[in-house]
Amino acid sequence: QVFALVEELLPAAETLVQLLQNHCTGCNDDNQTSGERQQILLGSVEEVVKYLEAYSYSIPDATPSMQLALEEVSERNMKFLQVENPPGVQVLHRQMLERVGVHVNAFNL
Repeated sequence: QVFALVEELLPAAETLVQLLQNHCTGCNDDNQTSGERQQILLGSVEEVVKYLEAYSYSIPDATPSMQLALEEVSERNMKFLQVENPPGVQVLHRQMLERVGVHVNAFNL
């Protein structure tokens, strides 16, 4: 399911990075003016999954916390849903959130 979830969320992640870049002042590349920005590509699904796996192995003593994840769901998962395009495309993401008790419709997206 990791591959499927990454594949589903990757377009939203790239959109979020693009939005952050557009709001960043002073992050212009020398070859760009403030009006021209390049599309951000985070990598292929396989590359992102490999990165996530490597990151996970880099913190072997970390203990996952369901409580913390639920407390931070609006800053984590809902950001992806806010830029979902077209709306409703993140089916697996929504199902996984609902499975752990997060009621997506309760959030103001």
